[in-house]
Amino acid sequence: MYLIGTTYNFCWAHQELSKSTHMDRACTPTMAAGLTDHIWSVSEVLQYKVAPLP
Repeated sequence: MYLIGTTYNFCWAHQELSKSTHMDRACTPTMAAGLTDHIWSVSEVLQYKVAPLP
């Protein structure tokens, strides 16, 4: 479930968010929220290193 949710938010452009009322280009939910500036590839998501908890 984690992988599906992550790819949904980072890798797949959403039609409603890509309309001129939002960013007027292909846009993912994380781009609309200002968390990233590009559409990620699945490979990029899988290779991302998360810092360990302190």
